[in-house]
Amino acid sequence: VIINHSKNIFAVGVENEHGNIKVLKGATFKKTVANHFKGSYLELRKKLIKENVLDKNFVLVKDYEFSSKSAAASVILGSQSNGNAWKV
Repeated sequence: VIINHSKNIFAVGVENEHGNIKVLKGATFKKTVANHFKGSYLELRKKLIKENVLDKNFVLVKDYEFSSKSAAASVILGSQSNGNAWKV
């Protein structure tokens, strides 16, 4: 679970045996990204918006599987993350 009450961020993810993490529908993502947030995770975030997987309120409209906890956390938080944002 990623929770950041000050930023209205809440996400639940389920990790599989391969290290992928499925973030469940209804997760709220940070609305803005950090200035230093670039590269493949930023592009993935843009793809989720373009494909309407992430709605205009930055809520995930269906479950989405990320390749790792760090990928999921980075895209959700709009900033590089090593995956330690996930709490058990």
